[in-house]
Order: sequence, then structure tokens, then C-alpha cells
Amino acid sequence: IVRESGVNADGTYNNNRYRMLLIPGYNTNIHDTCNSKLFSMPTDVEENGTKKLFVSIHYYDPIGWGIAKSASEGYEGYADSWGSEEDYEYMKNDMDKVKETFTSKGIAVIFGECGVVSQNKDGVVDYLKELFKSCLDIGVVPVMWDEGTYVDRSGTKNDGMAYFVYDDVGEVFASLTGSTPYLTNAAKKLCAKTGIPATGPTNNQDPLVVATWEGDFMRNTTTSASVDLDSIREIFGEDFINLYNKQEVGACWNPGTVTVNPDYTLELNTHCSPEWWHSHFQITDWSQFKEPCIRITMHDDDISQAADLQLGYASDDIMSSKGGGGSWKYEEKHVQVVYETDADGKIVKDERERAVVKRDENGNMVLADSAWIGKALKLDPTHLEEYPVIVLTTTDYLGVDFVKVEFCDAAYNSDGTPYGSTAQ
Repeated sequence: IVRESGVNADGTYNNNRYRMLLIPGYNTNIHDTCNSKLFSMPTDVEENGTKKLFVSIHYYDPIGWGIAKSASEGYEGYADSWGSEEDYEYMKNDMDKVKETFTSKGIAVIFGECGVVSQNKDGVVDYLKELFKSCLDIGVVPVMWDEGTYVDRSGTKNDGMAYFVYDDVGEVFASLTGSTPYLTNAAKKLCAKTGIPATGPTNNQDPLVVATWEGDFMRNTTTSASVDLDSIREIFGEDFINLYNKQEVGACWNPGTVTVNPDYTLELNTHCSPEWWHSHFQITDWSQFKEPCIRITMHDDDISQAADLQLGYASDDIMSSKGGGGSWKYEEKHVQVVYETDADGKIVKDERERAVVKRDENGNMVLADSAWIGKALKLDPTHLEEYPVIVLTTTDYLGVDFVKVEFCDAAYNSDGTPYGSTAQ
């Protein structure tokens, strides 16, 4: 259709005759696209012997590394690190196959999306270096995909110029392109490194509670067939069913109540994105905390109790943005439970395609090493200086309800005495 529209009535050609076209590969998957039984490039015109088609592939491989943010998402072979001899060999084999199938035959290739979705994994920089170098070696155009965490497009404190807030990734681009990034000293303070966060439970698991929110936040369940809206109605009530894109979803924001320890002169403000994607908690003066931490309580149902946690730090403007905007950085993941796996190590799914939680002989859920519900989790004071709003949500879409969030100071026991004191 495109080529025929490139022929004018008088027989001359216009741009559509020879413009470059992108042809999506099979599922845009590298292995399926390189499989001649599943995919072949269409026959096309040439311009002075030059082929005018790109094949478009997405490369996040292995999927358990590049796509999966946590083991609970059910992708086969979840990995939170990259860099072994086997990892390099895996990528080399993929690149060799692309070269053999396409570029060596003069067919252009673009990785229209590639990279690692989660910045909270070890080896992201090494992976990107190897990926980009390999692409250049075989003549592939790589385009890194960013969901909004790697790059600050608004140029916060950087004179409005976009930059990599994960500056170790920015350094990869600078090195490979020979460019010099523009980054002010103020913007440098907002930067972080990729890698598994070092934060976790505090040593003091009975900290002083400074501010508490009690209400309901259920992340938008979207319209997946795995979501049981009838169960959500039965457990939570009709207030937890709302419309999103003209379809019923499980979702709720109940502002509830806020209480603040009378010994502290600060406020806790709460907010939710209008689409129920994430909830926001703003402490007006973090300097009053010596060792800030957070403790979260979930609704007492199996889906809420098995949920993983996404915790981020955001700028103040997220509280007032109609679209739930603002800068949201330093996202951390905490997985609550272990899931059943089959003989091949793949997570077992039930009849609704939901991951099946592993249980012990007493029927209790088996907790992961990173279990978080009810624990006091460290907050990073450095991040809070620039991003004073805590963002909470989950990667689960099945009907997860947050019911209580406590902001605590682990420097003190719950009775106000210093942690580690003789009195304790």
C-alpha cells in the first residue's frame, strides 16, 4: 500500500516509494523473529540497490532479567543480577543470530525498545555496555526504553535540560557517544546509582511512631481476566469498584484519618493519583526524624497479604498535580511471599492465570527473605532531602488494599526512650 501510493499519476515517484519502513518482527521477540518458520521479511522495492526496510525487535532478554521487576510477576527465570560468563554468552548468541538472519544480508535492524525495566538490579550498567557495543558491532540501532525512572525529562535543577538521574547509566551513553553531559551541581545531588538497594528492615523493630495514616488504598486492578471483581465486592464492598477507561476495575482511595505524635511539630498530608496507580504521603519536616522508617499494614486477605511493595521518593509537586505527576525516583521493591514453581523453575499459575503462593504444612504462606508487611523499613534521609514525598503502590493488580501507614523514628523505642538504652 505504501509503495503504490509512492507512484504519482504521471508515473513519477514521491517519498512513499522509497521511504524507510519499520516491519515489526514476530511478537517483536528476537528469537521468534529470527525463526524462519515464524517470520520472514516482505519483498520490497530497492533504491539504487539499497534495501529500504528495517526489522523492528524489542530486546529485554533474558525476560526474567530485563522485564521482570520482581519474582512475583511470574516471568520464567527471574534474575536480579547480570554479568556471569553464561550471561555474556547468552547475549552473544542472540547477536550472532540477528547478524546471521538480517544484517549480514543487508537487512537493517532496530531494537526499537531495549534495556532493563528495573534500575534496582545489579549489573545494569554492564548489561547496557555489552548490549550497545554488540549492536554497534553487528550494525543494529539500539533505542533504550525508559518508563520514566532513568531520565528526568523536565530537567529538574538542571536548567530545564533532561538528564539521567541514574548517572552510571548516563556515563555509559557519554562514553559510547563521546558526548559531555550537562549536569549542574544541584542536579548531581538528585542522581543515584543502579543496583539492589541496601535498605531493608531497621534494627529497631519497635520504633517510635511519629505520624500515622489509616484508610484504604487499592491500586487500579486494570481489566485483566485474572482479577476477580466479585471477590473484591464481597470482601471490600462496592466503594472499591470504580470506572477506568469506561470499564469496571478494583480501585479505591479512602483518605481516612491522620494522627501525629504531639511531641512533633509537623504534618502528614496524603494524596492519590486520580487513576489510583499510587498513593502519596508527605511529611512536612523530615529533619525532625533521626532515623526515619516506615511500617505498612495490609488488609487481612490473602491477596493483600501476598503483595509485593513498590516504595519511591517523589517531589512535592506530586501532591498537587491533577495527573499524579511530579518527579518520582529511587523506587525500591520488597517481595512478601515465595511462589510455587514447577520442575523447570517456572512459577505455577492457577485457572485465572494468577501466581500460586507456596504454603507450609500448616497452610501458612511461605515468606520471602524480603518480606515487608508489618516491618519497620528504613527510609533514606539523603533522598528525603530532595524528594520528601513517599510514594506507595504495588506491582500486583489483583485487589491489594493498604490500610495503615506509620512513619516512625528508629532512633527511639515506641515508649520514647533512646533505642539501645540501658532502660530498654
